[in-house]
Amino acid sequence: MATEKVNLPGSQHEEPIPQQPPQRVFHIYLDGISHRHVTITDSDKKTAIYKIDANSGSIFSSKPHMSIYRCGPSQTLVGAITFHSMSSDIDVEIHGKAASLCKGGLFTRTYEFRSQAAGTALWWKGDGAFSSDLKLVGAKDAQGSEQVFARFDRSAMAMSKEGKLLLASGLDEIATDEVVVSGMAVIEHARRKRNE
Repeated sequence: MATEKVNLPGSQHEEPIPQQPPQRVFHIYLDGISHRHVTITDSDKKTAIYKIDANSGSIFSSKPHMSIYRCGPSQTLVGAITFHSMSSDIDVEIHGKAASLCKGGLFTRTYEFRSQAAGTALWWKGDGAFSSDLKLVGAKDAQGSEQVFARFDRSAMAMSKEGKLLLASGLDEIATDEVVVSGMAVIEHARRKRNE
């Protein structure tokens, strides 16, 4: 981890202060009035990284409700999301492997799933009591601190922008795909609930 040296007040020597590692920033855009298509761009807000096709999500619509593709010379399907009409749990498929995001309770915004990339349980949870923002965290360490793998900051005032996804540095492509698929599942579930 990089450090910078600063002079502390009343100190005759310099103390190193750790700097935060750089984050990768994705921007999430809703296309059209029905929001049936979503584009996730890189930090430049232009380069498409993922394309998402969605249907209405009603009990009569086909499944999966969302298909997520990584952009490139040929679009590659990286994940699929299926919602349930009688449950808040969400089924996802990431690189052909099934997983479930299980809601922690009736009055919580926490979803737990078993991460294939991390090999352990991770949680998407609210990032503040009165906020629509989310964070993806692992189990607490011995000091009681959570490792934060990603954050979602919702754009409350923008019509076509859902928000931005900030990913911790060092995530490989598989882990990034998992963050995007699981994150979009929770984000879209919340968006559909707001619009009911």
